Amino acid sequence: MNTRSDIQAAYERLLRFLEEHPDPLIAYSGGTDSTFLVWAARQVLGHRMLAVTLVTPYMFRHEVGEAEDLCRQYDIPHEKISLPMSQALRNNPEERCYLCKHMLFSKLLKKAEEEGRCCVMEGTHADDLTVHRPGRKALHELGIISPLAEAGLTKEAIRTLSREAGLPTWEKPSNSCLLTRFPYGHRITENNLTRVEKAETFLRGRGYSRLRVRNHGALARLEIPIVEMGKILQPGEREKITEGLKSLGYHFVTLDLVGLRSGSFDQVNSTKGSQKHEP
Repeated sequence: MNTRSDIQAAYERLLRFLEEHPDPLIAYSGGTDSTFLVWAARQVLGHRMLAVTLVTPYMFRHEVGEAEDLCRQYDIPHEKISLPMSQALRNNPEERCYLCKHMLFSKLLKKAEEEGRCCVMEGTHADDLTVHRPGRKALHELGIISPLAEAGLTKEAIRTLSREAGLPTWEKPSNSCLLTRFPYGHRITENNLTRVEKAETFLRGRGYSRLRVRNHGALARLEIPIVEMGKILQPGEREKITEGLKSLGYHFVTLDLVGLRSGSFDQVNSTKGSQKHEP
C-alpha cells in the first residue's frame, strides 16, 4: 500500500478521522508512531488536543526527555504523569503487556473523563494488526482509539510522512520497555532496571543505535544487528564494552549470535512454534 498515492490517501483519511474527534487525549511515548500522531493532531486540532506521557520506572528516561523536547519544539500541548511500579508487574509475568496497558490506559481514560475529552488515542498502526500484540486486548476492552490503524497507515508510510514533515523521529529505531529485557518470572527491581538502562545508554554512546541488553542476573546478553558484530568484536572495542558493562555490575558479557530480534524471551517460552513480539 506504500505507493505515493496510497500513502497520501491514508494520510487524508487520518486527517478526516482526527477532525471527527476534536479534543482527544493522546498517549505519547516519544516513538516514531505516536510522535507522528500527535504532530498530525496538532496540525488539525491546534491546542484542543493533549499529548500525555505516562512515566513509569520501566521507561527509558532519555525517551521521556525526547518527548518533552519535541512537544516544545512543535508547540504540542503535553503533560507527564508519573506512576509507581505496579505490584502486578514485579515478577514480570507473561501477561505483563496486557496488565501494563490496562493499568496505564485506565489512568488515561480517567483523566480524559475528568477533563471532558472525547476519547483516548494511541499509536498502533496497520502493521501492528497483523502480529501478536498482547497489549492490544486491553486497548480493545477499554475502547481506546488507534487512528493510524483506522486510516490504514503502515510503519513504512509513517516513516515516509514523518521524514517529509521534518520530524526527527522518522528513522528512530523501534524500542520496547525495560521489562522486555528480563526473562518472565524474574523479580524486577528498580536497581536492575537502572542497570539495563545504563548499559544500553553506554552502548548507544558507542554508536550501537539498534540493540537490546537482555538481563540474565549477573550475565548481560547483547543483541545487535548481525552486520555490526564485526565492529563489536574488534580488538579494543570488545574490551571497552566488556569493561563498561562490568563496571555496571555484570560479571559476564556475551554476544547473541542470532542477532537483534523482537521478543527473544517470548521465543524461548513458545511451545507451539509461534513467535510472540514485544509491544
